[in-house]
Amino acid sequence: MVAHRLHLLPLLLLLACASAPALRDGPLAELPPPPPQVTSEVVPPPQPEPEPEPEPEPVLPEVMDLLVEQGLSELHSAIITAGLDAELRGASELTLLAPTNEAFAALSARDRRRLFAAKDKKELTALLRRHIVHGQRSAADLLQSGAPLPTHAGTELTVTDGKIEGATILRGDLRARTGPVHALDRLLPAKPKPAAKPAAKPAAKPAAKPAAKPEPTPEPAPEPEPKPAAESAPKP
Repeated sequence: MVAHRLHLLPLLLLLACASAPALRDGPLAELPPPPPQVTSEVVPPPQPEPEPEPEPEPVLPEVMDLLVEQGLSELHSAIITAGLDAELRGASELTLLAPTNEAFAALSARDRRRLFAAKDKKELTALLRRHIVHGQRSAADLLQSGAPLPTHAGTELTVTDGKIEGATILRGDLRARTGPVHALDRLLPAKPKPAAKPAAKPAAKPAAKPAAKPEPTPEPAPEPEPKPAAESAPKP
């Protein structure tokens, strides 16, 4: 039996060699994909969103630069002619009432010569200072307060029916470093109301002196007693 199997062994090897190329050339069996690897990852807790950084405050232009940007060149030139540009640049808080170029063009030739061509610029300086109000005042504040507006000229401006001394605000709240600028349709009048002076306190009346006591009336001197009549001498 064993010998018979040994005789069959060469035949089996021959069959195996004959079928080997067919197996080598045939399709390979597809292996199943490996199972996914499960990893235990620790999910971090959500981090709070950072607060947005505050936006930087805008850098406001100087008042003289703002006049050029807004097309108020006539007022810009008038301020330089009067020598007030350094005063405006060095100011801390003010409100500028800025007449437009059309407002300056409405001046008569005589007024322009008097203001700009004269050697003495006192009148021009006084006129421009009447357009500078103390403190930073918005357009709404100027028109609704109802109180007189003190100026750098030492005078006060009156607001009536939404107009400042008859002038209308065309463009309000133009922002400069020193304060708001309000464009007016005309120059303010040359003779504004003088600034009211505080009423002087009445002088204190001196305290009334107590009435003097009447001097006592002197008593009348006693009348002298009458002397006795002299006895007549006896006749001889």
